[in-house]
Amino acid sequence: MLNHRRVMFGTLGAALLLVASGCPVYVQPTNPNNPPPPVVAAPASLVITNYSAEAVYYIHMSQSSNPSWGPDLLGSSDTLAVGQSFTITGVAPGQWDVAVYDSSGNCKLFMQEWFESNTSYTLDVDSQEWTPPYECPVAH
Repeated sequence: MLNHRRVMFGTLGAALLLVASGCPVYVQPTNPNNPPPPVVAAPASLVITNYSAEAVYYIHMSQSSNPSWGPDLLGSSDTLAVGQSFTITGVAPGQWDVAVYDSSGNCKLFMQEWFESNTSYTLDVDSQEWTPPYECPVAH
């Protein structure tokens, strides 16, 4: 708090000094009919690393409140080989579900993951606890 007060009084003192010396000081008025633009939260990013025993063929994301899954983020011709990483950028802040799929249609689900603005997250895909295809939300 002390540093903030010094800056505030220092700025106020400088403005008073300018006014006292006869220099004009212009203050931008606030127009209620033309408010400043809203502050937009910076997106987050997610780095998915494949530590499983086989390649990942599909990655889907969905906001946790949305029952529909988004498109395959790897694209139709790409896979995530063992040991490779894939970065997803532009993730809006909020709660998300992530699903990754192997070549057999088994999936790993990461549900209700919180993303904060301007933050990078990591998700490690290992060989443990894969869900069989008939229990996965998106059929491949």
